[in-house]
Amino acid sequence: MPNYTEKFVYAEEKSSYFCWKYRKYGITASLYIQKWRVPDPVPATLDVSIRFREEFLSENMNTATIFKKFPDLKNESIVQNVHRVSDHTNTVRFDTSGNDRPITSIYIPKEMIGEKTNQNMIQIIIDWC
Repeated sequence: MPNYTEKFVYAEEKSSYFCWKYRKYGITASLYIQKWRVPDPVPATLDVSIRFREEFLSENMNTATIFKKFPDLKNESIVQNVHRVSDHTNTVRFDTSGNDRPITSIYIPKEMIGEKTNQNMIQIIIDWC
């Protein structure tokens, strides 16, 4: 079971990705997902869950090419390992490794990580609402 889940709300579209935001207690966090991985229509909300290393699931490793061939796969949850990039006042930035990954960056509220703030890698599970 995920350690922590929060709802992110659709915010904006950019040239190659969509962005969802989390706003709670004066904290804003962002999630960027490549357009090729987002279902149509674009979901208004997402549930974002965090898992720590001892609870990791198998990652979804499909590429943009696979999603173009099988667009129904876009409706499946995203399961992605992300590594810590930088610490900010109320959030921690995590990015994926490698090319052709669905998530570009996610800014996680520190409260979602809790006492495990020293984690260099976490797993993000994104469920479309």
